[in-house]
Amino acid sequence: MSATVAAVATPPGRGALAVVRITGPGTLGVLKKVFRGRTEPEQFKGARIYFGEIVHEGQVIDKVGVAFYKAPESYTGEDMAEITCHGGGLVPALVLEALLSAGAGLAQPGEFTLRAFLGGKIDLPAAAGINALSLVRTKNAHRAAMKRVSGETGRIFRSFREELAALLSECEARLDFPEDVPELDEAEFRERLSSLLLRIKSYLDSSGRAESLWEGVSVVIAGPPNVGKSTLFNALLGYERAIVHHEPGTTRDYISENLEMGGYLIKLYDSAGTGEFTEAVDRKAVARSLELAKSADILLYLLEPGSDLDYPSGENIVRVCSKSDLLRGPAPEGTIPVSAIKGEGLEALSREIIARAAEIAGGEEALLDRERSLLAEACACLSDALAEGVSLELLAESLWEAGRAMDRLLGLDLPRDVIEGIFSRFCIGK
Repeated sequence: MSATVAAVATPPGRGALAVVRITGPGTLGVLKKVFRGRTEPEQFKGARIYFGEIVHEGQVIDKVGVAFYKAPESYTGEDMAEITCHGGGLVPALVLEALLSAGAGLAQPGEFTLRAFLGGKIDLPAAAGINALSLVRTKNAHRAAMKRVSGETGRIFRSFREELAALLSECEARLDFPEDVPELDEAEFRERLSSLLLRIKSYLDSSGRAESLWEGVSVVIAGPPNVGKSTLFNALLGYERAIVHHEPGTTRDYISENLEMGGYLIKLYDSAGTGEFTEAVDRKAVARSLELAKSADILLYLLEPGSDLDYPSGENIVRVCSKSDLLRGPAPEGTIPVSAIKGEGLEALSREIIARAAEIAGGEEALLDRERSLLAEACACLSDALAEGVSLELLAESLWEAGRAMDRLLGLDLPRDVIEGIFSRFCIGK
């Protein structure tokens, strides 16, 4: 990437300060056209801040501080500068306009981090962690993101890849030079292969879902009309967010709020009651609720005492006996009795939600869906390699396929359009 690009790196809106970034070989040339201060841009030294003004079309836009980073000692590995100006919507936009008029192009979403990746400054797991830092809202999620930014997650992936490469090289050496290379010690080789497979599987099993950890575990409250869904929604939030009324169908569409429970971000949804309705708007609300329930990480399904309906089945279902204050005996087996209106059973339900969120999102080890899929693919290839009676040629082929999955995990064997697609989901200026 030889073009010089710029973008506003801070979110729009009122604020004391904002940052506008520029990177590329023409960074100093662009700054020379717009920056006025005691030091000329061509005399800038790396890792220094220079104070002055941004001038465009003869008008002073703002008094700024320009932090300059000389290649390769910068975030992107290129000449790069971060211009700190006053915040708000207009001033950063005017500074960016000045840079674009001076020859810089507009950066695409994630382009600064993409350049850092292509320049070898970071690996793909670290890039995902950098993006996550702008999303996280809990300490658990922050710790998981920082493990990536620090390079720890990438080191784990590379250790798998290096061990696999050593096994593959021994196989290929035997195939290419059968007269010069002694036969493989099959028992010892299989033991090493089994050990690697076990390590990867153990890592997979102990890691949570990064998307859920960073963006939130979806918890949907569902059930028939007038069963107490909105009352429970408000009780879990701790304030009245949903309208509660004794008439069925009060909730015509789902509403959602975020809250933190046990260190996890929870995306809590109150859905419309499921049942038979005659009005088209009600039928549409039910259809949307059913779709929402299908995609839920955790589904809190409510039935009230004496209901002739059955709880649905599924691994994500938490069976809640709502309006437990109306019970005339014990709650149905396998349910959590809750009286949201009296505040009874909420602690037990919260513990269940937190426990399930921990299983889904994990702790400090969390894998993206893409990473989980590639590790599972590598495991399948290693299992094929361990099958009885496999020839050396097929063994090497299975190891090679596993190695390809590991390469893609680190971004080493990905087409350019796939890489750009990954980074396009980042923020502009990131």
